Amino acid sequence: MSSQQVPHPDQDGRTFIAGPGLNEAGRARLFGVFQAERPVEKVELYGDKESRKVQVLRDLKETLGLTDTAQIVYPGSSTDVSVARVFGQDNVTHVEPDEGRCKLLIGSGYRAIATRIEDYQPEQPADVIVAFNSYGELTPDILQGMLNPGGVVIANNYTGWAHDLARMPGMELIAAVWPDYDREDAAIYRGEDIPEDIAVGGTTEEEPRYPDALCVFRFAPI
Repeated sequence: MSSQQVPHPDQDGRTFIAGPGLNEAGRARLFGVFQAERPVEKVELYGDKESRKVQVLRDLKETLGLTDTAQIVYPGSSTDVSVARVFGQDNVTHVEPDEGRCKLLIGSGYRAIATRIEDYQPEQPADVIVAFNSYGELTPDILQGMLNPGGVVIANNYTGWAHDLARMPGMELIAAVWPDYDREDAAIYRGEDIPEDIAVGGTTEEEPRYPDALCVFRFAPI
């Protein structure tokens, strides 16, 4: 490298060589050109009121006899407001670890708490937990403080929640939306009509059989 060439590391630690004809301002412009532009994610609310998800949740609300005052916890919601469109934005608490997404929800009139579901400490237990593609882990101890006895959990199996809930003491599978809540032919099944093994899978050893079926569990703590 020539003594007049100046090495300059960028923010990613890569080094570019600036020739002698560039002053500091010129170098800054040159390095700005070479620096890879990182795409900025535009965070927006989503959950159209006419979406299939919203329609299915409305049907489930009616089928299960859930009231307009039912209190809902939506873990790992991101900025999805589908659940709030059905149960009311004042009745749904979005438990979302990302602070930026929580700020957007709160600024748009929704309730949100920036924390993981494992660390969430509600003032009062909820009546319903709704989980779409949610991460984190529910345990019997967490449920004891988060969900009223007789409350319900509505979850798909994309991240294994339905699989884990089906094997949790005190959980009874009482209804299901099968084969996929986002399909036009999705239907609600109850009791003996629930498809067998709908909650199978979701572990590292086994892929979920119906990742976007919805399983509805009644919580009866032992």
